Amino acid sequence: MKKKAGAKILLFMLLLALAQKFLGFFREMLLAQQFGTSIETDAYIIGLTIPTVVFAAVLAAITTTYIPIYIKIKNQKGEVEATTFTNNLLLIVLLISLVAMIFCQIFAPFIVGIVGSGLSAEGNSIAVNLTRVSLLMLPLLTLIAMYKVYLEARSKYLMPAFINIPIIVIVIISLMFADKIGVLGVMIANIVGAIIQVLIMAVYARKEGYHVKFTKINLKDKNLKEMSLLVIPVLIGTSVQQVNIAVDRILGSRLGEGSIAALSFGQKINEVFFGLISSTISTFIFPKLSNLNSSNLENQFEELVRRSLNLVSLVVLPITMIVIFYNEFIVRILFERGAFNEESTVLTSSALLFYSIGMLFLGFRDVLNRTFYSMGNTKTPMRNAAIATVSNIILSIVLMNIIGFVGIPLASSISSIITSTLLLISLRATISKFNFSSFIIVQIKILLSSLVLIIVSKYCIGLLAPNESFEALFNAVGILIGFLVYGLSLFLLRVKEVRMLVGGILDKIKGRKEKKK
Repeated sequence: MKKKAGAKILLFMLLLALAQKFLGFFREMLLAQQFGTSIETDAYIIGLTIPTVVFAAVLAAITTTYIPIYIKIKNQKGEVEATTFTNNLLLIVLLISLVAMIFCQIFAPFIVGIVGSGLSAEGNSIAVNLTRVSLLMLPLLTLIAMYKVYLEARSKYLMPAFINIPIIVIVIISLMFADKIGVLGVMIANIVGAIIQVLIMAVYARKEGYHVKFTKINLKDKNLKEMSLLVIPVLIGTSVQQVNIAVDRILGSRLGEGSIAALSFGQKINEVFFGLISSTISTFIFPKLSNLNSSNLENQFEELVRRSLNLVSLVVLPITMIVIFYNEFIVRILFERGAFNEESTVLTSSALLFYSIGMLFLGFRDVLNRTFYSMGNTKTPMRNAAIATVSNIILSIVLMNIIGFVGIPLASSISSIITSTLLLISLRATISKFNFSSFIIVQIKILLSSLVLIIVSKYCIGLLAPNESFEALFNAVGILIGFLVYGLSLFLLRVKEVRMLVGGILDKIKGRKEKKK
């Protein structure tokens, strides 16, 4: 029953993530339509870099180390003590974010000069103004992150999975009026959306028994000291993706107008596909892994890790194949309208193609990092992240000079492959009972089924012999048929994770029918 209940929760989380990603796609489509791959788009993306990319690494490190400690305090001393620790930590992080906001406001021109070093004088001026506005989100993002991780620690997953939707909707509305409010108005909409997120989370957390109390900060808390020892290694481990994004944008700014925008749009599509499943699964399993590790339930721990990796592959690998073979079609359908012209499509689809090579490995990385963190092992992800960051910088510079623009996303993919491979090797050495042969067999089955998907979709599209008027429809039909055959192939090959997901869906349908009766 617990497995079925877990499958239902995971399914709901995936549906909410899907809705969020769909809306996020629509937001990017409107951004592309209104501004294309222009200097304003480049400046807007740079403006969002500091609060949403750079500081996100700090918040990720703090919130990642929080859950195992919260669970330990709750199990040993009770909820009151755990809540007190949460409030103390929130006040400290909030103070740090306010100091960081003031610091970054003062040095905004210098920061933009680094992140957008290749921008023109006009682009730099716009980016500095937008950055100063976006920095107002830092304290809000801190509150959102702490509320989310508190609820996840209490196994309340649905509200944290939903909460990004309001800000996306607000930005979408602002983009509809972008011709009147301009790019500055769109940036302000991000702040309005963040305020709404904080209010919703505060109300929900209060129902769960927690609200912020502005008491005296206790820096001598033993649990805080324990957490501080873990934060720096985790900060390095969780910041690799943010650092890679920053590197891509710094180098991209030197490749001409629109390069940052093209890299960002390609990256957004890539993140949607791998992030939809990997971030949802890693969020869902983290508290469970921490509990299993604390209870020394090694067999259940190993099974949960292996099945989580298989679930990532189950969804991400076929999508990777689709992106590799249909990248230009995907970009054209999603973005080619308004200011986003054919040249923008070519640039973005090239970036997407090379980003997609590392898509599966990014998904593995998220799950594996959480696995090591749940065991209290922060050094292994830190070492691998450092290797990945250095390799990404070196490869980006080398490949950019050899093959140009696409060298940047290719370097990012190669560094992701290196990171995940090293993490898998470390996992096998750390978990002696990890059934690696079973994992490889499932991966082979999924790969074969994914290849069948491509063959069937290509055959169907060729059979339909589309003309330009119906190209989008026939491509979509061919890909849909391919996915149906992919699912059938997985059933025939007896991949257990498929049966688990389908079982959760069927149980939910049966439950609704019984309620109606």
